[in-house]
Amino acid sequence: MMSDRLPMLRWMQGTGNRFAIADQADLQDRDPSELARLLAAHPHRPDGLLVLAPDATTSDVAMRIFNSDGSEARMCGNGLRCVVYDQVRRGLVGAGPARIRVGDHVLEGRVQSVSGQEALVCTTMPVPTIVRTEGLLQVELGNMHVIVMHDQLPSEESWRYQVGKLHEQGLNDVNLHAVQILSEDTIAMSSWERGVGPTLACASGATAAVSGLASMNRIHDSVLVKQPGGELRVHWQGDGAQPTNSGMVGDLDEDEQGPSGNNMRQRHCEQT
Repeated sequence: MMSDRLPMLRWMQGTGNRFAIADQADLQDRDPSELARLLAAHPHRPDGLLVLAPDATTSDVAMRIFNSDGSEARMCGNGLRCVVYDQVRRGLVGAGPARIRVGDHVLEGRVQSVSGQEALVCTTMPVPTIVRTEGLLQVELGNMHVIVMHDQLPSEESWRYQVGKLHEQGLNDVNLHAVQILSEDTIAMSSWERGVGPTLACASGATAAVSGLASMNRIHDSVLVKQPGGELRVHWQGDGAQPTNSGMVGDLDEDEQGPSGNNMRQRHCEQT
């Protein structure tokens, strides 16, 4: 059975995104891309595999991200928050913020509060590069995001159709997000992630959307992002600065296939 063939894994979710976390040493010679594809059939239905390894630079640990189709991703905000909590509660980081290397980026995270098996975690994200084109907002944040504005979020069927049309236009190697501005300090968002498909949440996408819209003065700098998997608080720090996001993370129980739905009160990230 599948469980007999798997290495040691830790199962977590961040705002509804489900992950399997593995230490590189436990994988031995196993191909993480092949493992990520295998895990797609697991009852937890993870959106991705996070592989952790010691880092010889200034960070506490290096994180690699593998989508459920086996492709490697360059950034994952919800996975990053899961890894921060994983490292903190395992006693693998010292005082101060946890420092996680993702590709060329070293990002910091803090556990702000804990309730049972869940925690509210805040992390920094890479400095965004924002490109405004007619009808689309493109934001590079370690990975590329395309923001599609809507007066009202489309239905699941309508969004799937729109995604298909965007793929036909060559936007099939980016993360796509439908965004509705509810007020100056609240937006709603649906995501279609490269290598995965529709997901309950995308923290890097939420950070990209807020950064892009705040830079255009369409929303405030601190914004609540409502997604099917839960809520994130994103704070845009201005041009040339790292934005932050805070949201819930927690364990996936043996009989659990999604988030618990318990949302702590979101707040600003503490300065790190």
